[in-house]
Amino acid sequence: MSNVDLSRVPEYYHGYINLAINDDLKTAFDKHQTELVSFLKDIPKKKWNHRYAEGKWSVKEVVQHIIDAERVFAYRALCFARKDQTPLPPLMKIFLQPIQKPTAERKKS
Repeated sequence: MSNVDLSRVPEYYHGYINLAINDDLKTAFDKHQTELVSFLKDIPKKKWNHRYAEGKWSVKEVVQHIIDAERVFAYRALCFARKDQTPLPPLMKIFLQPIQKPTAERKKS
């Protein structure tokens, strides 16, 4: 990811970009996808609902947050690629919404 013009990126992301500045984007995506899938497969089923403290997110909720974030970033990338002028809400407004149970879990209740 060399040749990144940080002046075009919100300051919030500079630290993340600097961590990946020497990575080839495709290689990094492939490597981290493999590592993440392997990591998630190794989590025992009984640990998915574990919370390290009352009121904190469970492992399952953290993974759902990652999935949601990927979808939001993919949609934003699509809008940028198509030069879509639709106003996009600030990311923090999206990510600070209360966590909702997945639809399947809401139907069980």
